Amino acid sequence: MQFSLYAGLLLLSSLISVALAGYASHRPSDKVMRAFLYLMIGVFCWSCTSFFEAISTSIGYKVFWSIVSVIDLVVPVLFLYFVLQFTRNGDRIPKKAVYLLLIIPVISFILSATFPIHGLIWPKIYLVDTVLAGISLFYVHGAWYWVEIIYSLLLYFAAAGVLLHTVIRSAPVYAVQMWLVFVSSLFPFISSLLYAFASPLFLGIDFTPISFTLTGLVLIYAITRHLLFDLIPIAP
Repeated sequence: MQFSLYAGLLLLSSLISVALAGYASHRPSDKVMRAFLYLMIGVFCWSCTSFFEAISTSIGYKVFWSIVSVIDLVVPVLFLYFVLQFTRNGDRIPKKAVYLLLIIPVISFILSATFPIHGLIWPKIYLVDTVLAGISLFYVHGAWYWVEIIYSLLLYFAAAGVLLHTVIRSAPVYAVQMWLVFVSSLFPFISSLLYAFASPLFLGIDFTPISFTLTGLVLIYAITRHLLFDLIPIAP
C-alpha cells in the first residue's frame, strides 16, 4: 500500500462528493436535488475506486480497481441528466432516452472486464513510478477507448451547451448561479481533454475525478452564497 499526493486528492474528492450527496439527500422529492444526489454518488464511486487503485502497489489489485472504476462513464450521463433537470428541460427528454445513454457504459464495463481477450480497451499496460502518484499503471488505449472518450466529451459538451443557452436566456436574478454551474461544468470537460490527448505528458494519470472536486467546491460556494437549488431557472 502507498499514499501519494494523487491519492490524497482522490480521497478529498470522495469526501466532498459524500458531503454534497448528504446535502442533496435531505430533499429527495425535488427532481433537481435527486438528480444532483445521483451525480454525487457517481462521483463518489469514481473517486473512491480510483483512490483504491492509486494506493495499491500490486498490479493485480490495480487492474481490478481500474476495471471497477470504468463505472466512471456513468458520471457524464448523470451530469447531463442533472443539467437537464436543473434547467427545467428534464421533462422534454423521454426517460427511455436517458436509459439508452447507459448502453455505452455497460458495454465498456464488459469489455474492460474481458480486456485480455480482445485488447479493445487496454492492449498493453506498463508499471511506472511517478512523483505525483507513486507506483501506477500506464495504459495503452485500444480502439474502444476512443469511443468512450468521444462519448464522454459529447455528453459534457451537450451539458455545457444547455447551461450556456440557459445562461443567455435567463432572467438577471439567475445570472450568477447559472454562470457558477456553467463554470463548474468546464472542469471535467477540460480534464477529459487533457487525459485523452496529453496522457503521456502526465504518465497516464487521470485528473478527471479530481476535477469534480473543483466542480464540487464551486457548487458548494453557489449553494451557500447564491442559494443554488433555492432559485431554479424556468425553462424558456
